[in-house]
Amino acid sequence: MNIDINKLEGKETNEKFGIISDEVYNRHIDYNNIESFENPLKNLIYLLNMQGQVDNGGVTQFVDNSTGDHFIETKIALKEIGMESYHDILLEIEKSFPNGIVPKHQEKRRDAIDDMSENEEEMWEIEEQYETYDNIFYVKEDEFKSKFVEYFMNFK
Repeated sequence: MNIDINKLEGKETNEKFGIISDEVYNRHIDYNNIESFENPLKNLIYLLNMQGQVDNGGVTQFVDNSTGDHFIETKIALKEIGMESYHDILLEIEKSFPNGIVPKHQEKRRDAIDDMSENEEEMWEIEEQYETYDNIFYVKEDEFKSKFVEYFMNFK
């Protein structure tokens, strides 16, 4: 990625995060081929997709939308970058799926979610747990941004 490091000097973490995020999003990315990108770009895309979905509609939205197609890759990226608390949340979400597997394709994921919702009591428990995960994401947003920027800077 060709970000002029001078743009980042003297900036606070939130500003750096915004500059790096804008650079990633301005690349007109083919989201069907993220796996073909090199790091750090690939991991940054996974993380930004997750963060954007969680900010907009919680972990449920991240999992339910097409971003959930990259659930496993996002979990791996979180581990590689040292975002353990987020990685652990995705591990817990994974456990809530039948056989502990989050389907790669959106339609199959939605079918699995529908199957989970047949047991109303269990579905309420999952929804409450997901709300807890949302709150963890929101409380740790500064940590997320800091680790994100640190990861990017290590590649420069």
